[in-house]
Amino acid sequence: MEKANQFADKYNIPKRYSSYEDLVKDPEIDVIYVSTPHNYHYANVKLCLEHGKNVLCEKPITINAKQARELFDLAKRKQLFIMEGMWTRCMPFSHKVCELIKEGRIGKVKLVNCDIGFNPFESEDLASRLLTKEEAGGALLDIGVYGVSFASMIYGKQKPSKISALSQLSDTGVDELSVASLLFGHNELSVTTATLGINPPGDAWIIGDNGKIRVHGPHFNCAHEISVYDKDSQLEERILFPIGSEEGYNYPGGPLFVHEAIEVMQCLHHKTGESNLMPHFETIQVLETLDECRRQIGVVYEQEPYEVSTARRVLQKATDAVENVFDKLHLSEHSETKDKTHLTGVNASKQ
Repeated sequence: MEKANQFADKYNIPKRYSSYEDLVKDPEIDVIYVSTPHNYHYANVKLCLEHGKNVLCEKPITINAKQARELFDLAKRKQLFIMEGMWTRCMPFSHKVCELIKEGRIGKVKLVNCDIGFNPFESEDLASRLLTKEEAGGALLDIGVYGVSFASMIYGKQKPSKISALSQLSDTGVDELSVASLLFGHNELSVTTATLGINPPGDAWIIGDNGKIRVHGPHFNCAHEISVYDKDSQLEERILFPIGSEEGYNYPGGPLFVHEAIEVMQCLHHKTGESNLMPHFETIQVLETLDECRRQIGVVYEQEPYEVSTARRVLQKATDAVENVFDKLHLSEHSETKDKTHLTGVNASKQ
């Protein structure tokens, strides 16, 4: 309670609560913003929904698609609003980028290239959270989700037909650097690079057959500027999106959260269960893509549903068993007697 009082006093918040249970029981609250670390999202959001509260939950809304489906189903049964807090979707620069593409300004989009990263090691608490499996750490879930979701937006909320992922894993078994390559529709591509420990330029490029758009870094997910180029890479236009004063905010780009808040307010006013800017089905598609990426690079979290992690372990055990059989078969070739015995055993097993 002491920390809650300190925070509330600092930001002039009249109400403060000693527990999440006390918070969700307050009848005066219409909607709750969940911004805890993402390994806690499923339990926190479920608690809110079960007590009749609408929810805006920071990205990724859960650590995998199965958990997200369960929360969306619960919200639907309770007739409550729920939205993944992908603030990029609500920002003016995103609306402008989609408008330019719809107008045909750069022709048919063929490639979306996003890179995002930062150095969490400057903060001991942040590094601990992002580099442990217990807290669902890794670059893909924490920041790679921005690139995968951005590509989904650019390609009209399509589901990728092919997914390929590469990664450098840390000693703790989570990804410090990951690359996710996705194929959409008729050979349209996206490439997302997510890194922990190094600072890339942080741009996003949308490349069409008649021009391209640069979403300026260092963090494309909350950009203040975009540039439009013709097919010969000559600058045609620069468009700025002033952020306003950051005074009084405890997070870089803090004023940009207002666009997300406005979207939630409008959805509640119109009594819609979800936002068209970040619909439920697309949140699930993005998480399915990240699930497949993690499957390919071998990152499984302890908090995942039992059947997900168990299935992967069973598959690995089966693979190990098959490899063991082939090793034994290979060894048997060195002995004619052993070879005959082995063949006899095989024949006997068929009878």
